[in-house]
Parts: sequence; C-alpha cells; structure tokens
Amino acid sequence: MFSDDCGRGNLKRFKARQSLVSILPASLTKEILNLLNRNIGHLQFLLNKKLSLKPLPRLNFTVDRTEEKAAEIEQLINKIAQD
Repeated sequence: MFSDDCGRGNLKRFKARQSLVSILPASLTKEILNLLNRNIGHLQFLLNKKLSLKPLPRLNFTVDRTEEKAAEIEQLINKIAQD
C-alpha cells in the first residue's frame, strides 16, 4: 500500500499536494479551474469519506500543460524535418 516513509514523522509533507488536471478543450481551462477551486471544500469532504489516508492532503488544483508542450515540440520537430 504505502511505503515506510509515510509514517507519522513524515505526515507534514502530505499536507498539500498539487493535483494536476488536464482540461480539454483548452479554451475552458480558466472556467473549469475556477469551478474546481470553488468546490474544493465539497471535493475534499467526499475524498475524506472515501479514503482511509489520514490526514488527507489538502487539494490544490494545477493545470497540466503536458499536452500543450508536447504539441509545441511536435510542431518544432515537424518544422525541422521539412527544412
């Protein structure tokens, strides 16, 4: 389940973690991120009910831009291949 480094002495590092979210289409990113952040308390409550990990890390949503960066790299590679 969890490794030994999750013991009581290391719980401080679980207080807050980034939760990466991918939002498609990208034009809705700001709207969806605002919606998630407005409902963070309810989402935290639901997770606390379902998960046995105590204390549960505080939610902190961040947009995962991996797909955007991958598309940019692919465009650069294609441009180089054409030259």
